[in-house]
Amino acid sequence: MVKGGDIDTFALGGDSGVLMKYEKLSLGERRSIPLCIAVDTWPVLREKLKRLMVTHVRYSYIGELFLALMRMPEDLGRYTKLERSILEALQEEPMSFQELADRIGVAASMVHRHKQRLEDEDLIMRIGITPTDVMHIYGDYCGFDADAARMGIQWLARQCGRSKEAICREIYDLVEYKLYNNLVRILVKHQTGQDLPLEENATVKEMMERRFRSCQEGTGAEFVSMRFVLPMPLISTGAPTRIFLPAMERLFETEGIMPEYAHVANAVGAAAGSIVAEYTVRISRYGISRFLVGGADHQAIFSSYKEALAFGKQIASEKALEKAIKQGAEGDPHVDVEVDENFYRQRSDDTGVLIETRITGSVRIRI
Repeated sequence: MVKGGDIDTFALGGDSGVLMKYEKLSLGERRSIPLCIAVDTWPVLREKLKRLMVTHVRYSYIGELFLALMRMPEDLGRYTKLERSILEALQEEPMSFQELADRIGVAASMVHRHKQRLEDEDLIMRIGITPTDVMHIYGDYCGFDADAARMGIQWLARQCGRSKEAICREIYDLVEYKLYNNLVRILVKHQTGQDLPLEENATVKEMMERRFRSCQEGTGAEFVSMRFVLPMPLISTGAPTRIFLPAMERLFETEGIMPEYAHVANAVGAAAGSIVAEYTVRISRYGISRFLVGGADHQAIFSSYKEALAFGKQIASEKALEKAIKQGAEGDPHVDVEVDENFYRQRSDDTGVLIETRITGSVRIRI
């Protein structure tokens, strides 16, 4: 009998919204209500989805199709006029970005930009294409409306100029890579007793991606490869994990075990685990030589990127801690700050032009 365990949790991506940026799909950090579940919950969305099928758009959040109201705040006076308009309009029913924008008289991009604080406070939630929808299409999980999932994937495929089969496979690949990435992180931390420094982590991630791609394509390394071999079996719990267990067996060169009651064993996550309070700040260019730092309720402009970065880290840390305390954190919880910088460079030695920097403060709260 196992009397204790070292538990590390992360969002695997079953309800992560699918995004597209520069023609590349990715899994968003925020939860989305899968289309297959949303149409079951709000039947009016079926007709809205059919109307959406004949539209064509080009923006990075094409996988996020609708917004739904989760609850109204007690004090509307805390919110901007646009935020109040979004909340009041969504009291009727979930709406697409364009439908909501038309209703309140602004551009769809304004709705997308100003919804962040409402999401941070769990007042609204996105409805969109998720890995759970792909599970319904493949028949790996069939608890909700598979037709809605098929329509959503068909729409996304047309927007991306790819086949439905390619889109489904790519979304599953994203989940598998996220699972592989986090398992390596957990195993390395268990082996060394600490997280990898940022510089080493970036190198390991690059090698992991090469290893993952070569396994997916069935090709060997041209000269050298980095392998993480696990000298013990992987035990899978939770019904959907059986879908991705074979890929992990190949990547770690080990055996996967699916216990008899694996489909209900994941309840351990509800009984003993942790939740994460997060706050994200973004830095973007503002004019020719200035930088805009923006969070859910903070905006500031700096002439120096270094100052903008320092301010962004401070706000991300403070707000993540504030959110954690509201969610029940006690004592002096530790705040992790992760910086993801995206620069355009023509040469490797070029300082580059800032596209966007994303700073995320996170606090893990044991429950």
